[in-house]
Amino acid sequence: MQRRELPPFVVQANFAMFSRPDTKADRVSYMFPTPGALRGLLQAIYHKRNKATGKMVEVTPVKVEVLNEIQMQPIPQLRRKGIVVQADKRPPQSTARTGSTYLYDVRYRLHYIVEGEQILLDELETFIRTGAFYSAPYLGTRECLARIVPDEGAKPIRQTLVEAHMWLSNARPMSGKPGDPNFAVQPVLMQSGVVTYPKFTGEILSQRRWG
Repeated sequence: MQRRELPPFVVQANFAMFSRPDTKADRVSYMFPTPGALRGLLQAIYHKRNKATGKMVEVTPVKVEVLNEIQMQPIPQLRRKGIVVQADKRPPQSTARTGSTYLYDVRYRLHYIVEGEQILLDELETFIRTGAFYSAPYLGTRECLARIVPDEGAKPIRQTLVEAHMWLSNARPMSGKPGDPNFAVQPVLMQSGVVTYPKFTGEILSQRRWG
């Protein structure tokens, strides 16, 4: 097993939704990504398992550089394939989102620590370098398709803010059945456009079964 830092890479998307748990039907996004969303993005890009052990690469988001100004907009309906639908066109109810507030025109430089077999880590780096993926990557929810883009060296935005109640998930289950990650609420700071995620600590508030 190896543990290494991935070379930073940049992703871009028209929309992103990092849902706040206190919003229901009309969802509202956090102002920057959650660790769980970033873990899901990388696992969509590469989720190959070791044939002998059945284990996937373990992913820990470390830092995010926010490269575009934070912009939020309520969007009446958004299809899963990332197409904004006009008000006079009603998609099937199962793919519609009504009144949700999305981030839009987002671009992030992502930093990860990964752990796994060397052959898997090498292949993951190749996927990122070439823009390949197993499943279409997305930012938060599956309708918000993302893409890896060339890193042009842009600096993070000059903004500092705190998400006082961001839900963080533990990568390894602490209790309960296997596959039931625990969630806790912790403050997360973005300073001068750079978000550094704290280690998972604090009171466990709920458990969610991933199906």
